[in-house]
Amino acid sequence: MNVRQANISDLKDIVAVHISCFPNSFSTQLGSKLLEKMYLEYITEAPELFLVAEDNMKIVGFVMGYYFDGKDSLYQFRKNNMIVFALKTIQLLVCGNRPAWKKLRSSIRKGTAFTTLDNRINEYDNSQMADLLSICVKNEYRGTGIANHLIRDYETVVKEKGRKICTLTVADYNGRGIRFYEKNGYSVCRRADGCKTYYKQL
Repeated sequence: MNVRQANISDLKDIVAVHISCFPNSFSTQLGSKLLEKMYLEYITEAPELFLVAEDNMKIVGFVMGYYFDGKDSLYQFRKNNMIVFALKTIQLLVCGNRPAWKKLRSSIRKGTAFTTLDNRINEYDNSQMADLLSICVKNEYRGTGIANHLIRDYETVVKEKGRKICTLTVADYNGRGIRFYEKNGYSVCRRADGCKTYYKQL
């Protein structure tokens, strides 16, 4: 097993891993072409924070994130693909796509403010922080330690870039993810409707 920095030629394989890990997510419903464009934004903006795990030259997992004081890649993706994104979303809603409706309800509820549970997070400004946006490993490779390699290598890069805090957000229903992050030293610092933000000092 090998962990390395992702590059543009990996996009199709990264999307395939995403779809296998999140088959019912709203982002998967948008289709592989839009997913490729979204991940391209992140690879372009902070390539060192986008790592892939390979087994026999085949990508079986990845981890990616962004700097708080960097460009908002998701916003940039939506802005650059506004019409296609909007039309696809409307199409999914009209067809009664459940992940699309769930995403819409979640977006409406986002007015709910986070409750800060650990004030130590407020000691750091954005230039000291990075966020782990997604980590996923194909089902058949789970339990093999690949996710542990990915998160450790990701944290190493973040630390080498002078960041002192790594954060991430997990949905309350994702018990497996919560156990994984807590086992890797992450603590809850904020809570909002349906999710928690975790942090780790590096």
